[in-house]
Parts: sequence; C-alpha cells; structure tokens
Amino acid sequence: MIGSIGYFEGEDMDDKLMLISLIARLYTSYHKVKKGNMLDMMRAICPSEEDQFNIFLSNLCDVTTELMYGCTKIDNCGYNTSKEAITKIKELISKWIPF
Repeated sequence: MIGSIGYFEGEDMDDKLMLISLIARLYTSYHKVKKGNMLDMMRAICPSEEDQFNIFLSNLCDVTTELMYGCTKIDNCGYNTSKEAITKIKELISKWIPF
C-alpha cells in the first residue's frame, strides 16, 4: 500500500511533485554510491526524533519509490548539484506543518 503525504501542507501541486522528483533524482545518485535505501537517505537529510515526522518521511519515500518505478528520466527541476537539491528538499519539507 502506498503511504500518504496528505499532511504535506500547501496548495501547490507543483511543490509536491518537485519534492518527489528531487528525492527520486537524488536517490538514483545516492544508491549508486551508498547502496542504502531511500528512507536512510532522507533521514540523513532531515534527521528528526519526532515519530510523526519519521512516519511522514517513510510515506514520502513509499510514494516516491512507487512513482519512480520504471522511470529512466527524472527531472532535476533546474537544480544541478546535490547540495542545491538537498536545500530545496529541506525547504519544501519545512512547509509540512507543524514541523
């Protein structure tokens, strides 16, 4: 079952899709080097002890994994470095209320 990111605050569908795309793109590079899973990557980017937030991250990774399945082209949304992508991911995730 696909997790939910319904708690992700915001009216802009583009923000949600950008977040998913950036995570997917970053993960493809991460996985080549670290061989870790997407959730481990996201926990390293956005560490938190908050259970609700970690459930959100897990659900976000589930949705991202499902949507990227079989994709050979993933948009970088104009962010050319991992550092830029991570900054944007953090910015988008910070919109999730109350975290």
